[in-house]
Amino acid sequence: MDILAKVLCTLVLFLGMFWAFLPGQFGLLNFKKSHNAIASILATAFWFFLMLIHPIAVYKIWLAEVSMLWCLLILFFVHILFFTTVAKDVSTS
Repeated sequence: MDILAKVLCTLVLFLGMFWAFLPGQFGLLNFKKSHNAIASILATAFWFFLMLIHPIAVYKIWLAEVSMLWCLLILFFVHILFFTTVAKDVSTS
C-alpha cells in the first residue's frame, strides 16, 4: 500500500511540474513583458526554484522517507504563491 501511495504522489508531483512548466512559463513571459529587469530576474529565479523542488520532493518521498502529505502541501502553497504573484496572466498572446 505504501508503494501505491508513493507512485500516486509521484504522479501528482510530475503533473504539478508539468503545470508549472507550461502555464507557468507563459505567465513568466507575460510578467517579463510588463515589469523591469530586476523583477524579471527574481521571477525567473522563483520559477527555477519551483521547477527544482519537484524532483527534490520525489527524491525525498522515495529515499528519505519524508511525509508525502507535507511535500504535497508545501508544493501546493508554492504553486499558489507563484501563480498569484508572478504568473497571473497565462495567456499565449
